[in-house]
Formats: sequence, C-alpha cells, structure tokens
Amino acid sequence: MDLVRQLVQAHAYWRLKGLVVDLVIWNEDHAGYRQLLHEQIMGLIAAGIEANVTDRPGGIFVRLADQISTEDRICYKRSLAPSSSGAEEHCGIKSIVAALRK
Repeated sequence: MDLVRQLVQAHAYWRLKGLVVDLVIWNEDHAGYRQLLHEQIMGLIAAGIEANVTDRPGGIFVRLADQISTEDRICYKRSLAPSSSGAEEHCGIKSIVAALRK
C-alpha cells in the first residue's frame, strides 16, 4: 500500500503543477483478499484530494488484472520497458502504470 500511497500523492502533485497524466493501478493480487485490497486502494484515493478524478481522463484508474484485456496488458507492459520501439505511440498509451503484486 505504500507504493499506492506514494503514487497517488505524486499524481496529486503533478496535477497541481499542471501535468495531467492517467495513473493506472493494476491490481494483480490473486490471493483471497483481492476485494479487500481493492477496497483499501479505493479508500485511500477517496480519502485524498484525488477522490473526484477517478475513472476520468487525467485521473486515477484502478483495475483488477482480469478486467484488462490481453492486448492492453501487452501494451502496458511494453510501455514500462525502456526501448526505442515506440510501443507507447503504437498502443496509444499516455499513462503511468503501477503493477501491484502482493
């Protein structure tokens, strides 16, 4: 949860400075507590100044791994890897992805 907290705080700071980006929090937790973790993440966002920017352009998107299509997974993962392949442009991604693994 510390990583999520830091990313949400960074997102709020960036917005205050005029940098509008999408923050995608990708929850890959496969344990029995997946719903609990999802609720904790949503509660963290709702408690802060970012509560009104969920699921909106320039906001925060929280997704369970099974909600993300295979094509999108490939694009997101390519956008995280440093390369000169232009995957970000090919996939149309302008977001920061936080892959959560518990």
